[in-house]
Amino acid sequence: METKATRGRPSKFTPEMLPTVRDAARLGATECQLAAMLGIAVSTLSEWKASNAEFSDALKEGKAIADAEVAGSLFRRAVGFTGPDGVYQPPNVTAQIFWLKNRQPSEWRDVHRAEITGPDGGPIAAPCTRTQAEKEEFAAMIAKARLSAT
Repeated sequence: METKATRGRPSKFTPEMLPTVRDAARLGATECQLAAMLGIAVSTLSEWKASNAEFSDALKEGKAIADAEVAGSLFRRAVGFTGPDGVYQPPNVTAQIFWLKNRQPSEWRDVHRAEITGPDGGPIAAPCTRTQAEKEEFAAMIAKARLSAT
């Protein structure tokens, strides 16, 4: 049976990398840092994420763990907590604002947008309310500009 020839360099990916990928992501490594740790280009890391389910899952798992830890810390700062040293840390207003803006953006965002429309959702009509005298003055200005242009 004939085998198909492969092209290009063999992949550097090995299943032994998965714990490193998971741990680095859990510790907050960026994808650029992770690529450097693995000795690959960021584009290769992107390819592996798209084409290798094991790699993608390890990366997602590590990121999810890190995100959960940060979310828990943010929540504790928002509501207040007693630290391991027994000292009470009161609620932090900045953490509360951040939490609410991200969890309930429609209620807590700084900018509220309102869309105004005309009848049946159409455009707003802006009627021209010029007087007859203003219209005649404007027509005279146009005529004068045309004469000076020739």
